[in-house]
Amino acid sequence: MKFHSFLYYFFPKRCPACKNLIPPDSFFCDSCVLEYLSLVRSDSIKGLDFPAYFVADYSGCVKKAIHKFKISGVTSIRHDIARDMSRLYFSKMAALNPDVMIPAPSHKSSYFKNGYSHTDLLAREISKIINVSYCKGALVKTVKTPPQHTLNLKERTQNLSGAFSVPDSKLPLIKGKNVLLIDDISTTGSTLKECEKTLKNHGAASVSALLFASTENIFNGNI
Repeated sequence: MKFHSFLYYFFPKRCPACKNLIPPDSFFCDSCVLEYLSLVRSDSIKGLDFPAYFVADYSGCVKKAIHKFKISGVTSIRHDIARDMSRLYFSKMAALNPDVMIPAPSHKSSYFKNGYSHTDLLAREISKIINVSYCKGALVKTVKTPPQHTLNLKERTQNLSGAFSVPDSKLPLIKGKNVLLIDDISTTGSTLKECEKTLKNHGAASVSALLFASTENIFNGNI
């Protein structure tokens, strides 16, 4: 019996949306995958001055999967999310030729609370698939801010101003480089904008972003 089969025998994989048993190479069950496919957009995020693409709308099974991964500690979901984000990268973003991949950071208090950084885990997995160097800690969040989902639109755009920085030791990895930013979800785009501004101010040649989900179509009433 292969090692992965052995693990699956004792720790069977479950659908992150409904908890039904699923094969080890599946993301969702046969029922929920239909909903997932209806939410997949593989589209760009509008209103930004740099390329940013997301896989699916933040709704239904996608929202449940992110919650399981980000809040409930089901870190194994990162493999499925990273696989679909990598597919989007190859289809829409590979021509951008990024030199380095950087995860959008959370404040260190979030790491101590959860025991891991979900964007770090995602970036590590994606790096293995698309063969772009992953740099942990190149972008840090130095200010603890209220969660974006607790704020209104105006507050969200101001909440993250000046919250990010690049450590001096990481500057050589940023200056003159094409940076690929990795995050799980975009709501108003405020996090992406502030991260991009910080990286460009510290010498990045260009910044692009790859995400799993966006609320763009939800806010616009398209779903």
